Amino acid sequence: MHEFGHLLTLHAEEVPPGGDPDSCPTYHTGEGCALTGSTFAGFVERFWPPTMVDEIDRVQEDGNWDAIDTFYNENEDSFVTAYATTNPAEDLAETFGVFVIYDRPEGTSVADEKVEFLWGDPDLVALRTGIRARGDFR
Repeated sequence: MHEFGHLLTLHAEEVPPGGDPDSCPTYHTGEGCALTGSTFAGFVERFWPPTMVDEIDRVQEDGNWDAIDTFYNENEDSFVTAYATTNPAEDLAETFGVFVIYDRPEGTSVADEKVEFLWGDPDLVALRTGIRARGDFR
């Protein structure tokens, strides 16, 4: 489901390839600028403030895996998995996997809010229903 989440949220109609990172009004993935109104842009706007993006980018550039673990431990309620802390694209892909595989969350953590964000899109709910009906989601 993780890789399907990438295909779904990073395709050219959501994140057109190219573009200048410095002039991107939403979030530049390194491959393209997320379109305003896209699932990706909305997810980043709501759950990845620039300070968090800067912090995780800095920690990863340093290659300090202890700091990455510390970042996750300090923000565990904000992510569905430790790998989701890697960057917004991985966070969204991991969240999509949880959205498809598990029941709707009943909690109030930020991680739960991220899954609920996907529940707010009727097209994604319909897609989830179809995937689960086929039984090919694990």
